[in-house]
Amino acid sequence: GDELVSGSKQLIDWNYTSTECVQDMWDELHGKLMSISATVPKSPVYADNRPVDLPWNTSALKRKRKNKDGAWHKFDTTPTESNLSYALEKQSLFEAEDVK
Repeated sequence: GDELVSGSKQLIDWNYTSTECVQDMWDELHGKLMSISATVPKSPVYADNRPVDLPWNTSALKRKRKNKDGAWHKFDTTPTESNLSYALEKQSLFEAEDVK
């Protein structure tokens, strides 16, 4: 992670080729920053060559999302008052877990 960015910083000449036009300076800076961001890995996230579980995607949240989706699917196929109540309950449990 840090070695990619520090390596990119060393290869980039941070001096501007011209200081006469602000737009040219901005375009040059933008290009330099984009060359650094091109070296940053997008996904998946790894630490010490192991995939990292992101803190907002816990197994409890996944389970509650699945329960919520299933409850709403049941309501969509059979729209009864009890199915609506059940889906709303699962929705609120999911949202409570999502906020933690």
